[in-house]
Amino acid sequence: MTLSNIKNIEKIISKHKYRLDKSKISSKKLKKKAVKLIREIGFCVIDNVISKNFSDYIDEIEKAKYSTKSNTELFKKLLKKKLSEKELLNHPKLEVRMSRFRNRKCKLVNDIFWLPKFSKYLGDRTITDIIKANLDEHVRIGQIHSKFSKYQNINSKKVIIRNDSFGLPRVTGGLLNAREWHTDWPHDPWAYGGRNKSENIGCIKEPFPDLAMGLVVVHFLNDSIENLGTWVVPGSHKSGISPRHGKFSTLLPIKKEHQVKVNAGSVFIQDTRLWHSSPLLNKSLSKRVIVVSRWYPWWLEIDDYAPDSRFNIVARPLSKKDFEKLPNNLKPYLLYLCSEKKEYIKNSLIQKTNLYLKRSKKFYRK
Repeated sequence: MTLSNIKNIEKIISKHKYRLDKSKISSKKLKKKAVKLIREIGFCVIDNVISKNFSDYIDEIEKAKYSTKSNTELFKKLLKKKLSEKELLNHPKLEVRMSRFRNRKCKLVNDIFWLPKFSKYLGDRTITDIIKANLDEHVRIGQIHSKFSKYQNINSKKVIIRNDSFGLPRVTGGLLNAREWHTDWPHDPWAYGGRNKSENIGCIKEPFPDLAMGLVVVHFLNDSIENLGTWVVPGSHKSGISPRHGKFSTLLPIKKEHQVKVNAGSVFIQDTRLWHSSPLLNKSLSKRVIVVSRWYPWWLEIDDYAPDSRFNIVARPLSKKDFEKLPNNLKPYLLYLCSEKKEYIKNSLIQKTNLYLKRSKKFYRK
């Protein structure tokens, strides 16, 4: 980054100019400003996307957390009993779905299944227009998961690290200034599955090309949200590397870090290359209620690998019945997950192709 870029980033951050109020800016102007911010500093915040009924959504997200957990545990128990695929798919208490890949086994249902009330906000045009302007006109949601986090074990002497279900280290407690710096897939060197070829979905090699390949969208639902925003390193999406590069600590604060300021009903949008970390929570910070979705252009291979995974959150499938219950504004972004549906390239891209064909025809005239 040039010196002028650094100074401009510092000005944006110090005055919180990365926050855009949906209720006060026209859609066209908001999109233009949001796209510029994401390209320049790596993220932006759209305020007042959700303006009411927070308690309804908080209750739904809390229930979704426990439903997904109990559903996952039941799946594990039934797999140990070696039930057939047909028995698993027809089990009255288990929510699994056929993969869109016919040669793969069933997988846990997409998390949107547990969020019927909230789902209408995931396809909000204000947000999807920004996503398309950054990525492409045809985009997909590769992952959805809700988080209902209460305070963690805060210890003044050490950071607490435990392995997740895939054997990868995660920070689960410790000092309030502990971090877990990372970039998100496809710019995550850990690739979700680590050493396990049945779970690893690959990653972009470093140095990363200066091209947006994915956006992370976080909807915040807390009534009280002070100090619950994501930690970021503004402009780090231009560094070309991930903090999981292996050459410096991912657990320590970084000099230029910034905790994003958000309100209940705000949406945080970031480039997958941006260095970021969730905050640790003590008792005074209560709980953090969010829904995370990760969006990718049509040309990116989202789940072509990790063929044996039953439990990862990548491209969890939907049935035709599930799909039909989705809000209309959300359906286009999850269509590819339904094995009983066909997905065609967007008409806008077909029209663009037709335009290019028309322009090129003059060179083929005899």
